[in-house]
Amino acid sequence: MAQCIGGLSAVAAATGRNAVSARLWGVVEAIESSHHVELPNSTRARYQRLVQPVVDAAQSAFESGRSLGLSAAVEYALESTRMNDRWTTNAHS
Repeated sequence: MAQCIGGLSAVAAATGRNAVSARLWGVVEAIESSHHVELPNSTRARYQRLVQPVVDAAQSAFESGRSLGLSAAVEYALESTRMNDRWTTNAHS
């Protein structure tokens, strides 16, 4: 789960959706902490290249993501993909 949400965070960062990216990365770190899991090192490094500058700039969104419960975090992640779909569709219209 953390790896999927981390991927969504990286996509959000790459598409300029900084608050979404930071919040989703907060979710990733909360999942890792509460479930005693970690992203594979190569995956973390790849995602962090995109996400870390965003997290540094949007610390309150990051903290907000860390405080979400798991079900709220999954719901937010799913909604962020729907927002991305709408953004992508509108950008190409």
